[in-house]
Amino acid sequence: MSSLETPTPMPTRSLLPNKPGETGPRSISLDVFLNIIDMLVEMAQEEAKPNKFWVDYTPNNKGSVSLRGRDNSFSLDKGKWSIFQKQRFFSIRLPLQVCTNARRVVHIKFLRFQAFETYSQDLIDVWILPEVDYFCLSLCNPDINLTEALSNYHANAALQQSHRSHYILNQLQKVQLYCPHLLVQGTNYVSSLMALPSLTEIVILHTESSDVLRMHDFKPFQAGVIDIPDKLTNLLMLRAEHGTNFEAFWAPFKAKGVRLLGRLSSATDIVLEVVSTREGVRMQWLPHVLDGDMVGLPF
Repeated sequence: MSSLETPTPMPTRSLLPNKPGETGPRSISLDVFLNIIDMLVEMAQEEAKPNKFWVDYTPNNKGSVSLRGRDNSFSLDKGKWSIFQKQRFFSIRLPLQVCTNARRVVHIKFLRFQAFETYSQDLIDVWILPEVDYFCLSLCNPDINLTEALSNYHANAALQQSHRSHYILNQLQKVQLYCPHLLVQGTNYVSSLMALPSLTEIVILHTESSDVLRMHDFKPFQAGVIDIPDKLTNLLMLRAEHGTNFEAFWAPFKAKGVRLLGRLSSATDIVLEVVSTREGVRMQWLPHVLDGDMVGLPF
């Protein structure tokens, strides 16, 4: 081509005209669009603060398993769970408003339920993240038959016939127990949790409500599996109760990949993991404790 010839312009990708009121090219593929929505949903999930829910059980009642919100979600500002629910909804509101396909992407991670308000019988819509949220069980309360219901889960016709109850129990991954000596009182309480198909964590408390423990009380933190410190009285009781049999007791949970974790109190972060050994119950501090990341912990 000589220097006097006009170069042929490169072909450009034609864009479909926009409808009135619309902006941007309409030629973007659905796959690309949904990938963008998926990234927005993942960001919302990563930034979500854990919520706590009570799991209530009413025998012989239609939809016998229900959820109830709990205050004091695990965060520095100690806001009510309903505030975190509003924040959670705002984080996914845009994808929910776009189209049906975008809503489907949201519903893969954020599960929509109805739950009772903390101090009333009012039902509200909530968005649950099974990988993030904690579900509190009152298994040690003799007036609540949830233990028996879970123990006979697969033979319990009422639970199996209630789609809502069945669906709720299938979503529980992280369970928090509010009975301090639950693991000491009897194996039936904890064994009943094996009925939960998605269970990954059991969180227990290690101090009585009247005790105040701070992380400073346990310094210096030793890495690896260690013996139970004297101040963790509930763990000491657990060790004394099971002795060297704890490894066999915990074996079904270990095979399922379930971890037994602990907090110093209901309002603090998880700081330790209970470990089963041939010698009995031991524990180890979690990495963020060893690294000195004490944000949100009583120090």
